[in-house]
Amino acid sequence: MPATDSQTLERTKYAKPVKWTVIILNDDFTPVDFVIQALKLVFKLTDEAAEDITLTIHENGKANIGEYTREIAEMKAFKLVGLAEKYQHPLKAVPEQLA
Repeated sequence: MPATDSQTLERTKYAKPVKWTVIILNDDFTPVDFVIQALKLVFKLTDEAAEDITLTIHENGKANIGEYTREIAEMKAFKLVGLAEKYQHPLKAVPEQLA
């Protein structure tokens, strides 16, 4: 049957993308200044936001950073760990799915 102006089109429903975060883990060796600069570089954070997150990592042993798609979270974690390894720091970051 040919389409007419009076026919209703079906709407396709799409699932919302699952959100992920990047968790940065505390260690006793990576300098605070390095963590702040790395957060600013990789996550495009302001000085204040990077300092706040660094303090949270130090006090709580870890901190979540942002909400991303899986691919972006994995890329940011990879970049942060790669930067830390380049400067011989043991800083670790892992992507994790948000509940």
